[in-house]
Amino acid sequence: DSLDLKLAALKVGPPIFSSFNYDKLKNAILPRLEAILSSATINSAVRVGCLSCFSRMIPLFSRTIVEDQLLPIILRSSSVDRTAAVQMATVG
Repeated sequence: DSLDLKLAALKVGPPIFSSFNYDKLKNAILPRLEAILSSATINSAVRVGCLSCFSRMIPLFSRTIVEDQLLPIILRSSSVDRTAAVQMATVG
């Protein structure tokens, strides 16, 4: 199932983020996570997984990337999905 595959990939992703170079994270991984998070067909579990990935990426990016790209993505997600799990993932 596509949903199970996305959830598995989101769990595996964060521990290996530090092994990617900065440009790969910024130009390949970040846009893919954003595309998954922006999809209207995902459920709350996948959205929480994406938000968890974003929170683990914050220390790896410059302040500019965090403020200009990551935070707007996170804020959009919390306005689209108002479930408790997503709101907690947004905060944490």
